[in-house]
Amino acid sequence: MSYEKEQKDKKNIPLEVGEKEDFSFLQETIKKESKKKTVFLQSLKIGMFGFLFGICFCLGFFAFKPWVSNRFQKESKQVSIPEDEKPKKKELSPCDLQVVAPLELNADNFNQMMESIYNIAKKASRSIVSVESIHEKEEKQSVKATGLILADNNQELLILCGNLVCPDATSWQITFSDNRTYTASLKKQDKISGLAVFSIPRHNIQKETWDYLEVATLGNSNFVAKGEFVMALGNLYDNSEGVGYGVISSNEQYEVRTDRRYNVLATDISATESGTGVIFNLGGDVIGMIDPRIVKDTDATFAKAIAISDIKSTIEFLVNGESVPCVGITGSAVDQQVAGQEEMPSGIYVTQVQPDSPAMSAGIQSGDIIYEVAGVPVKELQSYERVVYSCKKDQVITAKGKRLGADGYVNISFTITIGSNE
Repeated sequence: MSYEKEQKDKKNIPLEVGEKEDFSFLQETIKKESKKKTVFLQSLKIGMFGFLFGICFCLGFFAFKPWVSNRFQKESKQVSIPEDEKPKKKELSPCDLQVVAPLELNADNFNQMMESIYNIAKKASRSIVSVESIHEKEEKQSVKATGLILADNNQELLILCGNLVCPDATSWQITFSDNRTYTASLKKQDKISGLAVFSIPRHNIQKETWDYLEVATLGNSNFVAKGEFVMALGNLYDNSEGVGYGVISSNEQYEVRTDRRYNVLATDISATESGTGVIFNLGGDVIGMIDPRIVKDTDATFAKAIAISDIKSTIEFLVNGESVPCVGITGSAVDQQVAGQEEMPSGIYVTQVQPDSPAMSAGIQSGDIIYEVAGVPVKELQSYERVVYSCKKDQVITAKGKRLGADGYVNISFTITIGSNE
């Protein structure tokens, strides 16, 4: 504003005609209205980028899920098979001594009893699977056998089965009781016991299967009595869902194999010659694994099982992916009575030495009597087996024995490198 105008303002002198007032100090900027269209387009772009990012994230998540599961899943835990406990003696109370009137058996309570047994079998069947071998060569026929859900080590679900399905197989298909099938791999096998353990990665198993399956409980077969009611489940009749009821017809038979002796539970439950399965007691506990390779002494075909208590040590090795220790002898015990009658030292009388075994490499022969292994006296097959199982593969131990010579039995020692038969 000019000096003259300032003076006129101060004196309130009106401006002359034609003279314009200078408002240059008021430089008003008229803002345009917000561009709604531009804001909308920017919001749309942000939304599109967010949508695309979400799709990429989801695709990346599913693509890397198996790797993430393997990388960050829980560490594998050691599986421990509990030892058998002796049943506790129950002290009788006055109530236990009361005479109870016998229950009258009729159609109604018989049906109730059978329904109760069926419910036990139905629950036990959740721990039963079917294992089928897959071969690359088409001329090789697949083999099916009954498997038992044994343990979950945080990384794998572990399945126990006879190794009948192992020869020449490249992979295995395991079908659960919910009819879902998964591919499994062989974790470990032992050809002496005829057992194998297969594994399925946890993240491969669907939630529906996890909700339905049941990990089996291994019972105590040492106190199974003749006449005890049992159930057989599995591939008994060339059908993976076979069920049979019966009793223990004999518990006095046994099966002698290399380094081991197994008690055999014979039943009156019919089965095909190649039938496999699992024996359960009425508590739903596993007491035996049906094995068609058990020596048959009659023409009739009944289910026979290896007592579960006798293979628990073997199972613990296999389920943890460890080799089952092996020396390689078959023998029988020379007890004090036989030793006195036959003028023989007591110990394990060697009846056969397995070819290419640690025992053969150490120089053990048929007819030798082993009385000490790894510094521990052995007088029967059970104590011998315990000592061998306390060793590890490739461990070097010393065994002491006696061999019959011209002047009677002489002392002899052996250096044995523990092996395995896989």
